Amino acid sequence: CEGIIIGMLQSGIEPSVVSYTTAIAACVSKEKDSELAVEWINRMRSRLVQPNTITYNTALASCLEAAEMMADIAKQVDSGVVDRDDYTNIIPNFYTRTLARQAMKQLKGNWENSLIDKQVAKTTLRKPLLELVEFLKTDLSTFAEQQKAFITDSTRATQPAEEIEEEEVTSDEELEYSAAISSHRAAAV
Repeated sequence: CEGIIIGMLQSGIEPSVVSYTTAIAACVSKEKDSELAVEWINRMRSRLVQPNTITYNTALASCLEAAEMMADIAKQVDSGVVDRDDYTNIIPNFYTRTLARQAMKQLKGNWENSLIDKQVAKTTLRKPLLELVEFLKTDLSTFAEQQKAFITDSTRATQPAEEIEEEEVTSDEELEYSAAISSHRAAAV
């Protein structure tokens, strides 16, 4: 899995968030190794590539602790830069919340089978997972949506009417595609 990124760097090509996310997916697909996922996210950051929602979803699928994602969400919202696309966003989506719910179920099963201490799990691992599951109920989510609406309104104010109509059609198509992808991913998990 490291070959993807190493090959790009040796060829003088700077890996993007998509490249790193693909490497994370390849590395953790079989082992479900959260330490390896964290290592790759740290490598991304060392190259000044910011993880996005899809990166974190991929890492969460390998049982990554959700605390790092919550910290990056807060940083993104505090910076005032909440983009409309998934390429640069860290804001949790439906798939993120689904993965967090599944991780919480797994965590509960582990403490019920005495594989981990219940109290420790509740105070360390469960807390950030619960924050992801309940993200839409938080002030941070409300603030992120307000920022996104402001960006959308500002963009629309400077666009000609024809571009806005075309964007609405594209947006509807993207929404349908996004819903289909989310359904597929949720079914695959």
